[in-house]
Amino acid sequence: MSENHSLNKEIQVLLIAYYFPPSNSTASDRTYYWLKFLQKSFANITVICKDWGSIENLPEKTAVSQISIDDKAFKKFGIKPGIKKIYKQFSPIIEPLWLLQGEDELMKAADQFISTHENVVLITSSSPYSLFKIGYLLKDRHPKLSWIADYRDEWSSRELVNFKIPVVSTLLIKWTEYLEKKWVSRATCFTTVSDVLAHRIAEVHSNKIPGYVIENGYDRLRERQSPSDHSQIQFAYTGNVYKVQNFEKNLSEINKVARNYPQIRTIVSFVGGSFSAQRKRKMNQLAEHIDLRFIDHMLRKDLDAFNQDVDVFMMAAYGDIKGYQSSKIYYYISMKKPVFLCPSDDDVMEEILTDSGIKLNDLRAIYEAKVESKTFISNIASEELLHKYSREAGTEKLKKIINNITKSADKMHITQSK
Repeated sequence: MSENHSLNKEIQVLLIAYYFPPSNSTASDRTYYWLKFLQKSFANITVICKDWGSIENLPEKTAVSQISIDDKAFKKFGIKPGIKKIYKQFSPIIEPLWLLQGEDELMKAADQFISTHENVVLITSSSPYSLFKIGYLLKDRHPKLSWIADYRDEWSSRELVNFKIPVVSTLLIKWTEYLEKKWVSRATCFTTVSDVLAHRIAEVHSNKIPGYVIENGYDRLRERQSPSDHSQIQFAYTGNVYKVQNFEKNLSEINKVARNYPQIRTIVSFVGGSFSAQRKRKMNQLAEHIDLRFIDHMLRKDLDAFNQDVDVFMMAAYGDIKGYQSSKIYYYISMKKPVFLCPSDDDVMEEILTDSGIKLNDLRAIYEAKVESKTFISNIASEELLHKYSREAGTEKLKKIINNITKSADKMHITQSK
């Protein structure tokens, strides 16, 4: 095989994902925008995913093969009253197992594609982490296959999983670590969303597998919509809330300032977060000068409209855990509105919010603007500088990874053929 011949090959990108539009999640957004922006550089991109229904706005030069996966029993189990909380705790164990019903179909479709195409780069994007098993088996059948294992978030080394019974924690860690080491051992490289997570994942694999960071990002910058009602201020947090996130401190700080501005109605809304009755009572006690609202769920279109009326978004550190950056931070950047980070993580969230210019350092400033019937404008960075936080910029990193591993594979094949 000559070097010129290998360099003339067109890269075939095969992306296997469980979550994909019209599924509404961070995971589906990640894979969709990879597809959208990769097609600008690669002639052939194919996605194999669960069938979530009709896909709108599918990019050109791409193909999506939707596989019917019968996970109704799992879904029913996952939302059954009294069991949902247990499922959340044990999801690192359950997730690697529950996709088994659809594994054969995914494997068959992927194996057929790889068998009939040359120069394939496989990307498996979790969760569930059982997709790594599919990558492991495909690599076994096709040893020359280049495989990128996209973690997004870490697996066995995650720090957000907490069990009151130590023996359960020990068994969980041992079980997931065993599966992770086995399944990902054949990956060409892995990707995740932050430097800290990349370091921890690399340690799981004894630093034998190269790791790269591809952050989540915003899809597009939106026109900033400033609420016109100067008689009130609306703070909001949307999404899951973890026990380690001290939103009580966030609320307390807002309340301290709000009591000095009785003429301004202060509304604080938590949308989609799950709070115990005990925690709600505690938070209500801290909200003496605040109209505190807990909203269970909103459709995306309703949430977008709701967020237009928000003055300040809220965020809170994940306790003492470093390296975690909620995907919503990029959505907040796209909205170009101030974000009140309290308590700060003194890490990646603080860095991103400060660099983008949307971190709110003084709560009084936004109240003073309301008193003067003015619009508070964050010192937002230029769109050129904000581009590095976009999905498109993240996909540029993935493009470089794909090109690098295929060049390395070509060099290896050339050497072996001499």
